[in-house]
This record gives sequence, structure tokens and C-alpha cells, in this order.
Amino acid sequence: MLEEIRKLDDTATLYRDNRTGIAFVRDSVRGCSWSVHPSISTSGSVNGMRKLGYWEKEDKVVRCHGAYINTSHVVIDNEYDEILARECMCQECIRRRETQQKGV
Repeated sequence: MLEEIRKLDDTATLYRDNRTGIAFVRDSVRGCSWSVHPSISTSGSVNGMRKLGYWEKEDKVVRCHGAYINTSHVVIDNEYDEILARECMCQECIRRRETQQKGV
């Protein structure tokens, strides 16, 4: 279940999945949503992504919001991604922030 966190502007809203902690931005004009983690549709193949070398065998992948999401990686391309990186509460992001705070 997605929880609305806050509006980011007139068209974009920040949500978080209560089960996984993954944060999403939904854009009502473009009709799309995204997270800070690489993902593929659930009709895709996680094994195929690994076989092609896009994802590593040990990467943490969760099924959420109609997608397989690789929480082992973070991609930040814009200001919304920076917000998502701070708001995501998946286990990997929590661990990543704790490691950064320790300066490791």
C-alpha cells in the first residue's frame, strides 16, 4: 500500500510503499512513477537482467508497485532523485545512510 508523503509540485507527488519502505514520485502529467532504484516491470526477468550483466547476482531485488526493484543501486539524476534518496526507507537505503554517517 502506498502512503502519500507530500506534493513536490503541481504534478509530482512523493509516495512510500508501507511494506518495502521504497519511495516513489508519481507524475500526474506524464502518467509515470519512478524510484531512485533501477527497476523493471514484473513482466520482465530478474534472471535476464543478471544474465545480461546489468544486475549482479548478489543485488537485493524486491517486488513492489508492479516492478522488480534493485535496491542495491541508487541512481540520482535530478532534484527529485535526491529527495527520493533521502526519503527511501528500504533496508538498503537505511544501511547506506548509516554507513555514510559513520564516514565509512
